[in-house]
Amino acid sequence: MNEKEKKLAEYRMKQSDEALRSGNTLLKADDCRGAINRFYYSAFYAVQALLLLKGKEAKTHSGNLYLFREEYIKTEVFPQETNQTLTRLFEERLEGDYGFVEEPDQEEAKKARKSCEDFLKRAKGVFKA
Repeated sequence: MNEKEKKLAEYRMKQSDEALRSGNTLLKADDCRGAINRFYYSAFYAVQALLLLKGKEAKTHSGNLYLFREEYIKTEVFPQETNQTLTRLFEERLEGDYGFVEEPDQEEAKKARKSCEDFLKRAKGVFKA
């Protein structure tokens, strides 16, 4: 990893923390759709940071998730359940942003937050290693 990629990876981890804080603020304000969006982006920025550690980047969300599966899940750095967690967060974000469904509630948003926090805990450990 070159210096530019290292700085970008560190910046993505910072964005991840910021998005988590924003999600918590939105959740307290009962903006569950906005909170889920921010929790997804928190995990997504961490995915991007971890991919940069391996010199990998993708242009799309699904491309990043694919590369993450290849680089971190298939190699068992992260457990298989991580794939379901990230996929669920991605789908909830898409549904909230583009779907015509009922508004998510506090329970759904809190579940998304827990999934995000669990993923970030492990992601930060890998990032620092």
